[in-house]
Amino acid sequence: MSVEEIVFFRHICNATTSMNTVFELVLNSDRSADRQ
Repeated sequence: MSVEEIVFFRHICNATTSMNTVFELVLNSDRSADRQ
């Protein structure tokens, strides 16, 4: 793999991780609303 490919791959992984974090936050806030 070239350096460019590695950087691109890591960027994709970071973007996916942040999307998962946002998704979990949304789900958690939905659950909190259900509890109340």
